[in-house]
Amino acid sequence: MPDGVQVRASPFAIALPQVKVAHVILVLILILAVLTRFVGFGVHGRLDQPTDFYFDEVYFAKTGEEILHGDPRAWEFYGHENTHPPLSKLFMAGGMLFFGDNSFGWRFFGALAGVGSVLFMYLLARRLFDSDIAGLAAAFLLTCEGLALAQSRIATPDTFVLFFVLGCVYFLVTQRFLFAGVFFGAAVACKWIAALAGIPIVLYLLWLLIMRLREARSEGEVRWPEVALPSGLVSLYAGIALVIVGFLSRHPDQKPGLFDGLGVLDVAGWLLLITGILSIASALIAFLSEYREQRSFTFSPQGKLSLEIVVAFGVFFMLLPGFVYFLTYVPMLLN
Repeated sequence: MPDGVQVRASPFAIALPQVKVAHVILVLILILAVLTRFVGFGVHGRLDQPTDFYFDEVYFAKTGEEILHGDPRAWEFYGHENTHPPLSKLFMAGGMLFFGDNSFGWRFFGALAGVGSVLFMYLLARRLFDSDIAGLAAAFLLTCEGLALAQSRIATPDTFVLFFVLGCVYFLVTQRFLFAGVFFGAAVACKWIAALAGIPIVLYLLWLLIMRLREARSEGEVRWPEVALPSGLVSLYAGIALVIVGFLSRHPDQKPGLFDGLGVLDVAGWLLLITGILSIASALIAFLSEYREQRSFTFSPQGKLSLEIVVAFGVFFMLLPGFVYFLTYVPMLLN
């Protein structure tokens, strides 16, 4: 080409986005997840086989069928399934609404959640290890893991719990607390056991608080009201949780179980509630006195961080999940 000659780009040229090899492999893994969960191997491997209820579908899918048809027995204490919250059964009812009252319908959203779990596993592992290889390996292993595969092909709450808990943890480590709270509430609204995910959530937020406090340690002195306010909120949260558990353990409809007769929960809960209220009240009085004298009050960086994280926990991992949980009972009120 002669020097000084400029070549114009063709107006019909299309700039194709660069496709990472990792993304291509991820798509192939997701296709494998779809095939193993929906198609299977052979006629008897299809998602709609067997066509009747099997295993715990006689409880969960049957209750989803009752919800679909507006049968009040779906919400009765002595119905087919009342030991777990209703969200997973609402998904089953939704599947039957779209695909008909058949085995494919009540298993569809569970299988879809199984595929979604593979995607969240990739995202989470890639985030934790900062490696596409780690993410792809984790996603592939979950795709082929026997229990996850079997549960995603049966209409039970477990596959939904896995999906929502993985999503919650991913959004937690990426600090998208709004989505993390919604997914945590949805997980508990599928099965009670998901509430145990709250333990690592608390530990993670505690670790986050400690790390942030170390960063801000040299910036100003922390005063006692700045310690009393978040500490009082933590005490209040713990007291509310223990009082609720104590109440449920003695509810007239509650069957004898792990917490049956443990009155110590009520005592500890109320002590924590009172301690938290007194601590918060004393801090607020101190701040009010400071405001009356100086017409302003300030927080040290450490105190501000502590309060922000503790309040965020209450909003995103108590109030928001609780709202999502009770929202799943709206169909019962409309029935």
